[in-house]
Amino acid sequence: MNLAFSNQMIGYQGLVKSKLGINTNPTGGPGAKPGQFYRPGLIWSISSNTKTPELAAQYINFFVNDIEAGKVLGVERGVPLSSKVREAVLPLLNETEKATVQFVNDIADKVGTYPPPAPKGSTEFDRNVMRPVADQVAFGKISVKDGAKMMMDEGSRVL
Repeated sequence: MNLAFSNQMIGYQGLVKSKLGINTNPTGGPGAKPGQFYRPGLIWSISSNTKTPELAAQYINFFVNDIEAGKVLGVERGVPLSSKVREAVLPLLNETEKATVQFVNDIADKVGTYPPPAPKGSTEFDRNVMRPVADQVAFGKISVKDGAKMMMDEGSRVL
């Protein structure tokens, strides 16, 4: 089991002989606020300093909305947001790629809003506190109680 974004299943399936499946994260049940959100595989942006903002916008529009561009890109970098591009690409996809599109379609009523940016220090916390402590607890090197204390002490320092 792995928590990952849906388009990553394509890469994982390429590495694993057994057929993989895809499912949602656990939820709080009916009426609960969803913890899932649609995350773009690619984030397009235009510099505020560009001398050609219209040309830059046309460039992005081509990759987002052009059916032929969609056919070239497929879904490995994410399911196309445009429904017309998504439908045009679908017949060209393999079984795994189709499963990612179906998954994205199926969770439409189960996603919340895109979260705000992570707080300053969160990457350092994840890399240098949470993961090392979680590994030590998972492999029995320290107790859960000691891990919690380390997480709070180191987390307070980092954040």
